[in-house]
Amino acid sequence: MAAVQQAPVAAHDLVVEPGQLPKLRSNYGNVIASQSTGWLKPTPIDTPLEEMRRRFDEDGYVWVKNVIPREVVLDMRQHYFEHMSPTGLLAPATTPRAGIFNSALDPLAHHGVGGRDLPPSAHSISLLTSAHSTPAYLGFLEDSSLRAFIRAFTGWRREVLVARTLLRHNVPHGLSTGVHYDKLFLRAGEAEFLTGWVPIGDCGAEGGGLMYLEGSTALGKRMEREFWRKSEGWSDEQRIDAFNANMTRDGQLTHDAEEFGRTRGEGKMRWLTGDFEAGDVVFHNPYMIHGASKNEDPEGRIRLSTDLRFYEEGAALDKRWMQIWNPDDVDIEARQGVFSIPALQGNLDATAFAQRLTSNHGNYTEEALDGYQTVKGTYNISTTFCQPDTNASGTTVQVLSHGIGYDKTYWDIRYDNGNYSYVDIAVDEYGYSTVAIDRLGIGNSSHGDPLNLIQAPAEVSALHEITKLLRNGSFPTVPTAFKNIITVGHSFGSIQAYTLSAIDPSAQDALILTGFSGDTAFVPATIAAWNLHLARLNQPARFGSAHPRATPSRFDRSVNLYTLLAQSLRGAGLTDAEVQQELTTTELANLLVGSNATSTSPSASDSDAAAIAAAPQNLPAGYLTWPDFSANQYTFFYPGSFDLALGLQIEATKQPVTTGELLTLGSFPGSTGFAGPVQVVTGEKDAIFCGGDCYAVGADSGASSIPAEVAPAFPNASVFEAYVQPSTGHAINAHFNATGAYHAIQRFLGANGLGAS
Repeated sequence: MAAVQQAPVAAHDLVVEPGQLPKLRSNYGNVIASQSTGWLKPTPIDTPLEEMRRRFDEDGYVWVKNVIPREVVLDMRQHYFEHMSPTGLLAPATTPRAGIFNSALDPLAHHGVGGRDLPPSAHSISLLTSAHSTPAYLGFLEDSSLRAFIRAFTGWRREVLVARTLLRHNVPHGLSTGVHYDKLFLRAGEAEFLTGWVPIGDCGAEGGGLMYLEGSTALGKRMEREFWRKSEGWSDEQRIDAFNANMTRDGQLTHDAEEFGRTRGEGKMRWLTGDFEAGDVVFHNPYMIHGASKNEDPEGRIRLSTDLRFYEEGAALDKRWMQIWNPDDVDIEARQGVFSIPALQGNLDATAFAQRLTSNHGNYTEEALDGYQTVKGTYNISTTFCQPDTNASGTTVQVLSHGIGYDKTYWDIRYDNGNYSYVDIAVDEYGYSTVAIDRLGIGNSSHGDPLNLIQAPAEVSALHEITKLLRNGSFPTVPTAFKNIITVGHSFGSIQAYTLSAIDPSAQDALILTGFSGDTAFVPATIAAWNLHLARLNQPARFGSAHPRATPSRFDRSVNLYTLLAQSLRGAGLTDAEVQQELTTTELANLLVGSNATSTSPSASDSDAAAIAAAPQNLPAGYLTWPDFSANQYTFFYPGSFDLALGLQIEATKQPVTTGELLTLGSFPGSTGFAGPVQVVTGEKDAIFCGGDCYAVGADSGASSIPAEVAPAFPNASVFEAYVQPSTGHAINAHFNATGAYHAIQRFLGANGLGAS
């Protein structure tokens, strides 16, 4: 007779027999001996609060049953796995609510977030990142039952949940969370905090749930004192960093729980776990040592959970944790100006700001300066990493930093089958790895106060942190510790790379400064030519409010704005050619961007179309931009040397500039001690740094070009070269002959010992 297969027993129906001990192991090492394991003590939700607090104080944790309604938790589990379903994570013919792992996949390639280890798939990383900001998840974090319990248990009048939560899954036989205590990661806040670990679904003892080292609070405090003693003489930034030289690569104490309990726990402390149910929350103190067991769930269930940290309102919390988790987060510290300027409420205010900034009457940066402050915080720097298929083990990387008006796509312009892409040349033809960044405050990187946060010093600090991560092998998803770091900047990005070379000459091994010279005489004319407007008014669908007002009822019908405006202009007597000019090269084109208008750039790439269609950024008034393509052309393009359709595409996807950036634009040093190779690459007709003619040097100059005149700023450079790209304006990458400059750069690097290998 055929055997009858029993239905799997749900974790919440399991009964633990006396004497039965959980079988636990961590990422590495042996199964933990049975005499070194035990069960956590569950606490019913109706237990008196005094008893709960006593257990918390004595044990370092309290595992409270049924804090959140079970169905609320299971609904969140279903939402998460629906969100992650494009990865193929779930087994065929199973439901998202069950969350059963697809055993045909490699578990090491499908783990969730944790430390600095991420899955290799960029698509998976994107979904893991966006899962932290879905309305369903953000609503789950505000669950009234959970929040009411927090206030009752702590006695706080109001609680603050740090924005950086960690929503993570552990698949069977994949990676789990290493051994740590939470204070390691939140050292910058003086106040104590309460951690709540929330299993999102049932999680049996062998299902990868948390395990706590019994009575380890005192050990955690002792280890933290040891870390502070070892870091004496370090900067504050280094001491609070969970990834500093005293820590492992991902900030954990270890990934071998068995060995840790045997040595640091002296074999006297047991690892405790439980059969957790949906609705439970385990609360623990900042020093309680814990980690996750390896998920060996017999039914193949994926462990899903979130880590929540609560402070009392008004407490000195770790401000680095007040932004939603993102794998590209970096810690920034910069001393920069505190400015006061008249409020910018409309376009005429932006004009007045530009007038004061460019006036010969005085130095407006000094006039507006009230003092200085040190800016510290954790911010997201959006990056794109590319490496060649044939040289994935290369030890040289190019860091690509864009200028004003652009984002990281400047280096990978998707137009005319990729023939304008710098990345394609550097990666595919020369074998380099590249990292293109969105500067702080721009593109997909963190936005912020446009006056007193998004300034040149903070952006230089972000660039510095990126180079450190690449140098020490801690860059997210990239295991390589790069030996050679080459910074390739454009315009403002070049200024920042140059500034970094003066602050830390060892941070970069070569400098390629495109769209650059030492002559800033034409910068005021550039700002005047921009005729700056508020970005949110120029492209309201991209830069304006995230909550637009409803369409008035008399227009409440499907209307193509492009067609409507075209008809109106024709009615005013304009020819078709004149109408086309109005709707593509004036501010009308920007007003139409992101609306239901017909695209003014039919050749726009999918990525550009996505950028236009993305959710409005709701930028504050200190984010500025030029009004139309004519202003764009004046400063960035040389007539007759670019494709108009590409120019219009770039105008539609442009990025703004902040008042803080403009006030600190000229704050770079006069020289640098950098000792590596330096190449300055500037378009012959660059309007910003050459006034439209890079060969117009003075009679007594002695230099062959204006870019060559910057050589004295690099007295220690091993090699200095100035290369002038013929018939090209400021935005080199957007001109017909851009690839000529690309090849000149790669040849220069190769000739000076910095080839891709």
